[in-house]
Amino acid sequence: MGKNNYKRELTLIEVDPEYNVIYHQLRKEARIWNSTGQYWLGKECSRRAEALLRGDIEQYNAVKHSHELYHYNYN
Repeated sequence: MGKNNYKRELTLIEVDPEYNVIYHQLRKEARIWNSTGQYWLGKECSRRAEALLRGDIEQYNAVKHSHELYHYNYN
């Protein structure tokens, strides 16, 4: 068996330190929102962080505001 010659490309957060900092800030915000019961805000932070991992700047910049994320239950 030979050595695995697979070489992966570096992600955006590995190449650009500014996006690396933003990624970690978003992950921290997601943990804080989720631990305080603000799950819809935590999910939005996670979505934006995942977009940075994929290198999808357009999705990262697509910010949904809190009034769009909150679901009202009218019964």
